[in-house]
Amino acid sequence: MYSIKNKSRKIFVLLACVIILLALIVLMFFRRHSDSEKLSIDATKAKYIVTLSKRHQEKGVLLLFDAKGQMHTKKRFSGCDIISSVKKNNDYYFYSMRQNKHWKLHGGKSFTPFSLMKKKYAKHDYEIMPVWFATETSGDIIEAMNIGGIGGKYLSNIIYTYKGKRRETVIEEQNLTAAIRYKSHIYVQGYDSNYNKNFITAVNCKNGKGVKLGLKNSFAAQGSRLLKLGDRIVTYGDNSGNALKKGNKAAIAIIDTRKNRILGEKLLKGKEVLFGFTHKGRIKLIDYDGILHEYDKNLREKEIRNISKKEIYINNSSEEYLVEDMNIIEKTGNIYVLRMHSKLDNKLVGYIDKYRKSDLKLLQSVKISLPDEKDWMGENSCFYVNGD
Repeated sequence: MYSIKNKSRKIFVLLACVIILLALIVLMFFRRHSDSEKLSIDATKAKYIVTLSKRHQEKGVLLLFDAKGQMHTKKRFSGCDIISSVKKNNDYYFYSMRQNKHWKLHGGKSFTPFSLMKKKYAKHDYEIMPVWFATETSGDIIEAMNIGGIGGKYLSNIIYTYKGKRRETVIEEQNLTAAIRYKSHIYVQGYDSNYNKNFITAVNCKNGKGVKLGLKNSFAAQGSRLLKLGDRIVTYGDNSGNALKKGNKAAIAIIDTRKNRILGEKLLKGKEVLFGFTHKGRIKLIDYDGILHEYDKNLREKEIRNISKKEIYINNSSEEYLVEDMNIIEKTGNIYVLRMHSKLDNKLVGYIDKYRKSDLKLLQSVKISLPDEKDWMGENSCFYVNGD
């Protein structure tokens, strides 16, 4: 009897040990692979917030880096084709260009989905109305929706704040690419397929009405960025997207916000634009030949110099990396660029580069790497920078 009990105890202990061992193995497995469930730092304490996502699958990943470029967090979420990110108070919003299912990161810790204009467009398949973009400007968040065909017209909109309430202005027959606010007006850049031209629409926030501003050189509004210089709005672009072009051309246009008119345009023949920015009352444009063009607010040329040996040109003109206009963030004293590696390799997804505006010196280069990922996660990307 004693030997049977003793043997039973041994078996029980052995089974208990096996169960504990298996539990530990499972726990270690999930700790290794469930980095989606826990944030080592929250987004409000991070310097760089990066999202990578699939274009046709609800599969995304949030990466948080500190000011030294060290990655502290990798959190999975069901984001699809995420192209824009903005911050309001301590919450972050991530927007999809594929569907009307976007994501809010509460206090930098937990995700919940949300949709735009659900009540208004409930009868019109609101679920498939994605955004063109979302942006922070002059203390406001502008969300631009791709509504689609309704009533025989192709509709887009911008959603903005006026007197503490969210308001919508519908813009017909345009694919929207950028927006910027100055006082009571929002300037929206878009492409009109009926005219095969790019336009700037000046929207009055008080009455929601828009006035379309035409450009002599339509491709001046070809890009996805609008710049602010005092009381002027700057747009720039080139004709690189025109398959029927006869030679390269780039252009800059200035909008006078006091009278809502095109104040002037500057044509640069034989040029393609890398990107532009503003600094201390100057418009600065870098072309693909490595030349920096500087203009004042009236488009008078002030300086031309060769910067082809600087990292800001070398890094962003290289065919090894892809740089989108929407992945260029301009702050007061610095410029941040997210460049994605063209080889689609998770071992080197890309870099976040920080440049000082005054001398274009490279101050920091943060490597983005996901060696444990099997699928390529960089089909679409966006990032946010806390602070300057």
